Amino acid sequence: MYGCTLQIYNGFTIGEFPNEVEMKEIKMSEIFEGIEGIKDIDRSTLHSGPYPLVSSSGTNNSIIDYVDKYNYEGIYISFARSGTVGSCFVQTGKFEVLNHSTGLIKLKEECKYLESCLGLLAYIMTNKFTRIYNYSTLLNNSRLMKETISLPTLDGKINENLLNTYVYEMMLM
Repeated sequence: MYGCTLQIYNGFTIGEFPNEVEMKEIKMSEIFEGIEGIKDIDRSTLHSGPYPLVSSSGTNNSIIDYVDKYNYEGIYISFARSGTVGSCFVQTGKFEVLNHSTGLIKLKEECKYLESCLGLLAYIMTNKFTRIYNYSTLLNNSRLMKETISLPTLDGKINENLLNTYVYEMMLM
């Protein structure tokens, strides 16, 4: 039994989900926490090394170099505040960030079950935020946390399996 039709940007219908599934606008601050106080690094003090240097590049997972120091370790989503404003990428392991152009968010503890879906969430975020933000309306943690993204929920909870289907169908558009 299918009933709930998905509507994505500009009213395009991309598929149907069972009646129990509800598309819900989820506030970014409900599932993510912003990382404040990103250290401003002086690139001239960095040397070639094994750790990715993340910036606002729209290619290569936003990695612009590999350096000898890192300040972040774990699983994060980086987002471009300048350059390719609104582009989001998953960062894992040890890495360094150029703070003037990049912001960081990570899943709240109670949302860790979505870790395997971070790439999908980054895709949904990029798809929305690159349409809204640009050089005249820069993206920062405060603005990002107030944004919402539309996600499939089952019994009031974001469902990983439905999220996979949802993003797959978005990509087919």
